[in-house]
Amino acid sequence: MVTQKGQTPSQVRVAGIVSLLSLARRAGVVEPGLDAALRACRRGVARLLVVTEDLGKSARSKTEQMGSECKLDVIQLDTSMAELGRALGLRDVGVVAVCDANFAKGIIKKL
Repeated sequence: MVTQKGQTPSQVRVAGIVSLLSLARRAGVVEPGLDAALRACRRGVARLLVVTEDLGKSARSKTEQMGSECKLDVIQLDTSMAELGRALGLRDVGVVAVCDANFAKGIIKKL
């Protein structure tokens, strides 16, 4: 199945999630970057962790460990750090903490 834009359903899903993350950034409810995301987890404000497919092993391991400790879902997007960073108006971003329950639910629904 291919959409009208020539994208697969998976690509449409990822684009929708990236769009929600961009909106959440403008709303001020995301913490982009590994250190900021881990701080948000420790403070108890993170509701969801999002990682990119090209995130390094060490960073992925830290993120998954923190997600487990804080009882948060960790989802992987089939997108690159460069693409996610561009969508957020930043340089390469491999980890994002979503700190709003409604945005987190919206992202999970799009999976």
